[in-house]
Amino acid sequence: MSTRITDTAMSSTSTDHTARRTHPTGQWRVSWLPHRLLTRTEAATAMTIAEVIASRPAPDNRIWAAVTAWAAELDLTADQAATLAGGRRLHILSTGCWCTPATTTDGHAEPDGSDPVFAATDNDPITADGELLEVLR
Repeated sequence: MSTRITDTAMSSTSTDHTARRTHPTGQWRVSWLPHRLLTRTEAATAMTIAEVIASRPAPDNRIWAAVTAWAAELDLTADQAATLAGGRRLHILSTGCWCTPATTTDGHAEPDGSDPVFAATDNDPITADGELLEVLR
């Protein structure tokens, strides 16, 4: 497992989950927790969980004790973290989207399960260039 961490992004060789720093707030968004803004430390914890889950540890593996502790740091149970991090990469579709192309609906999810809307959200009122947008409700 190997996570690459820069000032603005985190990626892994073990999982397709990623984390990006949001502008201008400096908070982070992780692809398997798309509706939450995290600190840099929390984002690194989330990426560590994603890497472990991607390795598919056996149920009796001692790593689950660590996953339980890391998940608690994110106010999740180990089962919740495993389910979310083990799923496909999802995030809120917004003009700050990091997908290519940014307008694709693949890999996006809205909290209520509705079709994605290409607009700013309460937690991501920025463009890909970091410009503030009017929040749509």
